[in-house]
Amino acid sequence: MSEQAFMQRALAIALEKMRANDGGPFGALVVRDGEIIAEGWNQVTSTNDPTAHAEVVAIRRACEKLGTFNLSVPTRGRRPPRSASMTNSSTGKFHSIPPAEAFPVSLWW
Repeated sequence: MSEQAFMQRALAIALEKMRANDGGPFGALVVRDGEIIAEGWNQVTSTNDPTAHAEVVAIRRACEKLGTFNLSVPTRGRRPPRSASMTNSSTGKFHSIPPAEAFPVSLWW
């Protein structure tokens, strides 16, 4: 999938869950090697959990799916770090993290 497709998916999650009264207008994806590992949406008001922001929910789900709390290294073998990217679905602003500070996943929200 392209960066635009990931962004569109994050926006679609936000809209779908907001319309279903299942959260606020934010969606997030955790992506590794071009594959969506996990999705999340803002659930602060629907769960009364002040930490249930879309990106946090997506990260929690990714960790659960991968069986690790550490998203900085792959679960099988080691690869050199590369840059990570983040996009805010409410503004469309794209952020890039330099490789020295990055982990091998992308977070779209």
